[in-house]
Amino acid sequence: METKIIIAGPEHWQEYKTIRLKALKADPIAFGVTYEQDVLLSEEEWKERLFNPFSQTYLAMANDKPVALATVRREKAKNVEHLATINSVFTDPEFRQHGISSKILKNILDDLHANDKTVKVRLSVNVAQESARKMYEKSGFFKVAILPKEMKVNEKYYDQIEMAYIFKDKL
Repeated sequence: METKIIIAGPEHWQEYKTIRLKALKADPIAFGVTYEQDVLLSEEEWKERLFNPFSQTYLAMANDKPVALATVRREKAKNVEHLATINSVFTDPEFRQHGISSKILKNILDDLHANDKTVKVRLSVNVAQESARKMYEKSGFFKVAILPKEMKVNEKYYDQIEMAYIFKDKL
């Protein structure tokens, strides 16, 4: 299966909306917001999410259909401009086990490495998402902390694992 990774702009808002809402339904313990919150967003709000010079959303497309996404946000404040945060990583369950999330993650890390300012990349993963954590570790991320009861979904608390990746050649 051939997948193409793109950086979504406002013109891709419908593809982004489709995969984002699917993500929120399929993996509610992976996100801080709910399907019920995002489904209410207007077209303009979806477009605004994709129009930010400090944030990019990567979409994996298979046959012009969105099958995965991940968002990265670079910090703009002077004392933390060396930091970036990856969130909202998701692959459609029908397309898992094909390396698509790893491919998106590699694209993000390559792009961040090319940015002169970015030195450290952060992300957090729910402790229940063991395969995601393993993928991050294979990509070079390491655990820095466990945040107890960081998420509450359907009246159940979940711990989050904070992870980091450091471009050592930039230190």
